[in-house]
Amino acid sequence: MDLSQVQAGKTAVILQEDLPPLVRLRLKALNLSEGRRVRVVRVAPFGGVRMFEAEGVRFALRAETARRILVEVLS
Repeated sequence: MDLSQVQAGKTAVILQEDLPPLVRLRLKALNLSEGRRVRVVRVAPFGGVRMFEAEGVRFALRAETARRILVEVLS
């Protein structure tokens, strides 16, 4: 399952990502990488931006970026 498919309020673990180098660096700066937990805070209507929380930091990703991150849902 990719991160764009996870419902608001659910937590997932990142398994793998297929991102451009600059996006990967930015996410690593947010401490978001394989093996880390991420919670979906909010999903915008019509497949827009999604808000996430990881390690106490909230950030937003476009749906197209979230689709390139494979996860396993925990709750």
